[in-house]
Amino acid sequence: MILEKLGSPPKPPKSPRSPAKSPRVSTEDRVHALISLLRSDSSGDIDNALTALSILAAKKDVRNILWAEGVVELVLKLISDLPEAAQEPAIKILVFFTESSQERSLLLSNHAHVASIFTSATASDRQPLVCSCALTALRNLSRDVEGRDVVFNCDGLEQLVALLESSSEADHRNILHLLKNLCLSETLLPLIVLKPVAHPLVAYLAQVDNQELRGLAVSVLRLLTIDLPDLSIHMRFQMTGAVKIVMELLSEGSPGNQMETAGLLVNLTSETGLEPEVAKHGGVNIILKLMRGETLPWHILLLTLVTNLSTHDELEGPIVALGGVDLLGDQLHNQEFDCKRLAAGALRNLSIKANSQDILVTTSIITGLTDLVRTKDPEGREVRLFRTASCTKDPEGREFAAATMRNLAAQSAASRELFKAAGAILPLVGLLRDGTESAKEEGAAALGNLAADDPEVYRQMAAAGCIPLLTVLLIKGVSNSARVIAGRTLHSMLADPALEEQLVMDGAIAAFAALLKDNLNAAADQLALEFIENMSENHPGKVVKADVVPYLVRVLYSATDAKQILVACSALGNLAVDKAAHRDEIARCGGIKILLRNVKISRTNKIKSTAMWALTNLATDHEKNQEALVQCGAVDVLLEALREVEDQESREEAIGTLAALATTEHVIMLIEKAGALKDIVEVLISGSEVGQLNAARAAQKLCLESGVDTRVAEAGVIPPLVRLLDAGDGLTRSAAAGALRSLTGVSPFEAWVAAEGAVEPLMRLLENGIDEAKANSAACLGNLFYAMPETRKVLAKTGVGCVMEILRTGTAESKMEVAGLIRNLLVQRPLEMQLTELGGMKMMIKLVDKYGRAMGVTDDGTVEKELEAQLEGPDAYDRLIELLDANDPAAKIILWKCMNNLITDANVVPQVIEAGVVELMVRFLNECDEGLDLAAGVLRTLAQDSGQKTHILDANAVPILVRLLEVDDPLTQIESAGALGNLTVGLTESRRLVAENGGIPPLVALLVIDNRELVQVAAGAIRNLTNDSTLVQQFVEANVMPPLIGLMRFESGHAIRISAAGALGNLTLGDESAKLALTAAGILPPFIRMLGEGSGEEKRIAVGALRNLATQTEVKAKIFKLGGVTPLVKYLQTSMEHMVKHKQSKLAEATLQAASAVKPPWSTSPAQHLPGGSWRYLEDTNVAVATMSNLAENAQGRVKQQIAEAGGIVPLVKLLHQNTAHSALLQEGAAAALVHMTEEETIRHVVADTGGIKLLCR
Repeated sequence: MILEKLGSPPKPPKSPRSPAKSPRVSTEDRVHALISLLRSDSSGDIDNALTALSILAAKKDVRNILWAEGVVELVLKLISDLPEAAQEPAIKILVFFTESSQERSLLLSNHAHVASIFTSATASDRQPLVCSCALTALRNLSRDVEGRDVVFNCDGLEQLVALLESSSEADHRNILHLLKNLCLSETLLPLIVLKPVAHPLVAYLAQVDNQELRGLAVSVLRLLTIDLPDLSIHMRFQMTGAVKIVMELLSEGSPGNQMETAGLLVNLTSETGLEPEVAKHGGVNIILKLMRGETLPWHILLLTLVTNLSTHDELEGPIVALGGVDLLGDQLHNQEFDCKRLAAGALRNLSIKANSQDILVTTSIITGLTDLVRTKDPEGREVRLFRTASCTKDPEGREFAAATMRNLAAQSAASRELFKAAGAILPLVGLLRDGTESAKEEGAAALGNLAADDPEVYRQMAAAGCIPLLTVLLIKGVSNSARVIAGRTLHSMLADPALEEQLVMDGAIAAFAALLKDNLNAAADQLALEFIENMSENHPGKVVKADVVPYLVRVLYSATDAKQILVACSALGNLAVDKAAHRDEIARCGGIKILLRNVKISRTNKIKSTAMWALTNLATDHEKNQEALVQCGAVDVLLEALREVEDQESREEAIGTLAALATTEHVIMLIEKAGALKDIVEVLISGSEVGQLNAARAAQKLCLESGVDTRVAEAGVIPPLVRLLDAGDGLTRSAAAGALRSLTGVSPFEAWVAAEGAVEPLMRLLENGIDEAKANSAACLGNLFYAMPETRKVLAKTGVGCVMEILRTGTAESKMEVAGLIRNLLVQRPLEMQLTELGGMKMMIKLVDKYGRAMGVTDDGTVEKELEAQLEGPDAYDRLIELLDANDPAAKIILWKCMNNLITDANVVPQVIEAGVVELMVRFLNECDEGLDLAAGVLRTLAQDSGQKTHILDANAVPILVRLLEVDDPLTQIESAGALGNLTVGLTESRRLVAENGGIPPLVALLVIDNRELVQVAAGAIRNLTNDSTLVQQFVEANVMPPLIGLMRFESGHAIRISAAGALGNLTLGDESAKLALTAAGILPPFIRMLGEGSGEEKRIAVGALRNLATQTEVKAKIFKLGGVTPLVKYLQTSMEHMVKHKQSKLAEATLQAASAVKPPWSTSPAQHLPGGSWRYLEDTNVAVATMSNLAENAQGRVKQQIAEAGGIVPLVKLLHQNTAHSALLQEGAAAALVHMTEEETIRHVVADTGGIKLLCR
């Protein structure tokens, strides 16, 4: 090329005078001669030699000689010392050595620094011709990978780019080719884009007019903008007006320039913000016009351009208006996969805009998208967008299609129908199965939008296997958004209740639990909470098993969003409904405290009410949770809410929670003293259904406490309760009947209830209420019929058909209550006749329940028919005994239960005893291996009647009952222990028989069995046995103290605690050694705790035990150290308050005198037979005074000081003021206590100040 510029070597002029031709010199000789001159010391010879060689080097054979003779090395050494004029031919020689690939490689491998020489020659101060030669050399070197690296490392790019402003077009061409070659290197391109090259090139593009040079500049810019980190390049395009030039090239340039321009535009419109500028210069129209024409090899670039432009909101209109949607729809059906993929991408972008969605809903587009979702990307596919030689990884075509479907289905019902018709559900589910992670996300969202709460679509999705795939995506989704979308789609499937079980089976609960545990973001937490709340209602067990409770509690502690807190409270409330184990788990995780905190501090009434509802469920039938709530101050919080919160729902739920907690005297008294009765009555009258139910339950609980029941009735609770018998729902009617049941057990409330017209609605409830309501109604009617015979007329008038129906089909509880009702009716002749006519007596004999079914007995009616024939006439009970002794297994099992039912009637017991049932039971127990629990149960029931105990003892039943305590059958053990417990009530002979037959050790062993009912009956039997002081030592030797103390400390069952405490209280009546053993075993702490926190009966037992133990000095000190003084004083004060409120009768005074003996009535109490509980409060006061007297006698001064500081002096002095018939005993005890107290000098003035000294002297 350089030789072309320089021309051929000049020929010497012919001399006319030359006599002859000189001999011709060969080219090789000439080259060698020139090389010799080049090696001379003469600068003139060197310059001439270089000039001549720069012409001859155009030939390959000359260059071979020059290379072989080391001329290249020689020129490289000389060039730096040559004058600038002589440098031009030297550069020309080197340029020739860069024209072929082989020579370039040879040159660079031996003389790599030649590139630096060329680069230096391009400096702006060098001669133009030298610069042009150097540019040609550098361009040549950059054609090879090796040469590109060498040229780039010369660090002259800025210098080269600057030449675009001053040099010739030929130089510009060389520079642009050089830059393009360098940019083709994948390793160099990232380094080049960091240099100031792109911006000058944009300016050059805007100024140059030559189309070829424009095309070259566009090619370089296309490569530079592939991954250009400097997004300000689009501003440069706008400022220089280069966008217009680019669009002209795209519209009118050569095919090669058009392709390069399209590639540049693809790069410039990839999130750079240049899209509007492109559209401003007609870009949309030009691109779509080219797409409509003949299919171009680079057609895919145009599709990519449309996809990029479609991301900009302002270009939506032009694309749609110029027919872009139709073109894109056609491309969905193109044979080339990448065309489909890019068309789907553009449609996805357009589908985001609301204005375009309707236009996109065409059959062609819908079917094209559906087909694309079905089509997997070809394996090994290379996507070449003419940007680089490398492959780019773009999203799946299925992902674009699913995203478009997602957007269209979210807004357009018409599109949903078309997608369903096109069969889109199956391919979308397939996308969940084998798509990329991002494609799965889009597929899940598309399915959710496609269903749009349509149960039919949800069922199709489930049938296609969608649920387990969504569950996996919910658990293992790579992105948070994918997990949330999968969860949202799964959650929406709950719109079809039929799918709930399938969601559970496919692990959705565990998946949402994992989502909640991961705490991704607020949206994910809310979604997980809502699903778990739904599941907690019907599937609480599986929700708890998924270990979600700790995280629900965490939400309550950490969440600030009211909606999340509300849903978490609701979910915990649902879980607490099902099982005690769930309530235990919620309490273990701290749910009680945080729910109560929300009741206290939440400003949202709905959260308050929901939290209280959850607490109600946690406390219902769960004594441990009830205690925990009371200890946390729940009663005060709820009472405060009841007084101060105006929201009716919150007030009603507060009443409900208080009702659940009202299981102890302490709580009931707090509720009553706070004036809550007024609120309860108000809600009973005008509350919602839920509120009336809560209020009825609260009234029912409050009526169980003696003394409070009077104030409940006086507060006006009876009229609204009677109205609710007809007006409320099933549970409310039952609760109302339960409250009335409690009231009608005490005079004079039966008359109040009857006066309000309760009998007829109770009869209706007995006929059509729920099972629990029927039982409550039967019990209430039984109370009324017993106390007020005139009310029986209502039943005589309406008939006893409903009573008979309950006997046939009712629950065990309702049957039992109806049986009691029938006993009260039998005194009324017309009713007895009605019952006989309807077969009521036979029905009571023929009751068959779970025992027969559990032992495999099938009753087809044959046995009952035989019984009807045989159990008639005056000798019916003799016949019954004969049948019991027969060999018919079916009849025997049924008749065992019949006997258990029969002997609940006191009128029947003498007849079956006379018929020999006891002897039969004992023989059966000694001879048989099955049905032992039934026979022992008969003896247990008979032993409740004190008149029949001797018959059982005479039949030698005690040894076999003791033996049955050790059989491997809990039912038999329960019945045997129960029978022994009943036998030992009030009968010294039976107690000693049990001990003599070795009954104490097995009873003690039963205390640690994991069976609450068995522990309860064993503790009751031990309590009765310990009434005999001669047996105390045997119990001490059997080590009964640790298990009994354990039951007092940790047992949540009230009845078990009472029995354990009663037994230990009886043991305190033993000798001094027994008392020391009890104290050493740790009996004091649970008794002191019971005195402070227990129910009324528990406190009564505790104070009696402390009275007996406080006769020893070391025990007194321990009671003081353990804080027993303050609760003792408080108990005395409370007992005196109750005593003052109840008028004492002569019968009560006589009973008090009888109770003055040392031994208290631990097992039985005549208080239930006295009016108004008078005896009980007299006894309580008396025992409290005696305990305080024992505690103060010969005690240390600090013990007495503690009694004084706790306020114990004042009640003792008040007792000295009493002047009634029954006050002598109380005065004597109070005086003794005060005398002991005044032995301490510091206390005497306190007694004197209260007037105690004067009263003592009197």
